[in-house]
Amino acid sequence: MTRLTPERIERVWAEAAAKYGLDPVVNDRRASAALFRQPYDLESLPATLAAMEIVREKTPAFFDAHDYDWAFGPAVWQKSLEANYQSRSFQHLSMLHRSPFRDPAWQLDKVVVRYAFQTDALTASPFHLEHDGLHFITVPFVFNETLMLLFAAFLETIGGQSVGWAALEEGDGSGDGTRISSYLKHLLLRMLTTDGFHPSVPGEPPMDVVKREVAWFADAEEVEGAPGPLRDHLTMSLVDYALAHELGHRLLDHRGVTRLADLDARVAAEIHADRVGFHLFTTSWGWRDELMDDAPLGQLARIMLGPLGFAIFERWYAGALSGLAAACLKAGVEPGFDLASLETRRQESEARMRATFEAMATHQAQSIAKGASFTEDDNRRIDRLTRRMVAFLGNILQQAGSVPPEAVRRARRVTEPLI
Repeated sequence: MTRLTPERIERVWAEAAAKYGLDPVVNDRRASAALFRQPYDLESLPATLAAMEIVREKTPAFFDAHDYDWAFGPAVWQKSLEANYQSRSFQHLSMLHRSPFRDPAWQLDKVVVRYAFQTDALTASPFHLEHDGLHFITVPFVFNETLMLLFAAFLETIGGQSVGWAALEEGDGSGDGTRISSYLKHLLLRMLTTDGFHPSVPGEPPMDVVKREVAWFADAEEVEGAPGPLRDHLTMSLVDYALAHELGHRLLDHRGVTRLADLDARVAAEIHADRVGFHLFTTSWGWRDELMDDAPLGQLARIMLGPLGFAIFERWYAGALSGLAAACLKAGVEPGFDLASLETRRQESEARMRATFEAMATHQAQSIAKGASFTEDDNRRIDRLTRRMVAFLGNILQQAGSVPPEAVRRARRVTEPLI
């Protein structure tokens, strides 16, 4: 058997990036030098690889059976976060390898996580792509930024004087409908200036120009500092479930970039990957328990956070794009993303959210019937969280659609020389 090497991974990824437009940085030496293998990544990479070694120590049979030696050296990793996501993917795959219930047709090898500096506002979630025998789980850099901003905006909006899980117990969750979150403003500005994000473009970043010149965006705020407990639990579970979903595409041997023409067929493929991903997610759950110790939920309720958060995140993001598209049309400018693709995304996100709720209800009932604990407090907290997250979608649509026309026009003008 020919062993996979960092050199082959780099070559195949460069080919795929060029063919499908996955990353503007790949094959751009100047941009790559500015963004990949930076000192902060090189400093944190040893700790990430040490965590990966722990996975190998706990599940040696998986690594004996599959060609993943390449993953344990620093040469293959462009960003420390890539190695972190690869390690979390190994958690899923190695525990599945131990499961007597896995489908024998599922292939667990040739999975490579890549981090991509994409600028397309429509690409905000990880995706799977098969190219030349390798299965890339690709994580756009905007993914982490977006989910942190949306969850920070959600927590800022739901009201109450407490933080974290305690905030869910206060108020009616409607928040102040007249005030737009500073974090949501930052996300909307990020979407409006998406064409100006190629890292090799010189000069002042477009977002900084707009914040300086447009009063409405002046208080747009990035997420900084340590996350609170609720945001930490939601985002950690969401990321792990998103990885599990994309691994589901790999196990089902989906092609990834090649989109099915029929909406129902696309949604069916996504739901199938969700089901496999949920199996991966629950099979590998045990390692997360210590990370969730301060969550006031039992294990079944904690497991529900992953698919719940991912489905609603997709709907939130589609809602932000839809509201912003309306604001752009009102301002008489092009939004910077394809409206036909946006409508497709909206339909898919709605269908997937409905399917997720149905699947979770079924899984919950089956698990309880088998003796899993799901207390009245668990049910109340999950129900309250779900209702508030769904209600926040209305807030996103309203606030995104209310961006003043002059603010929209200035933000789009800043990117015109770069389009």
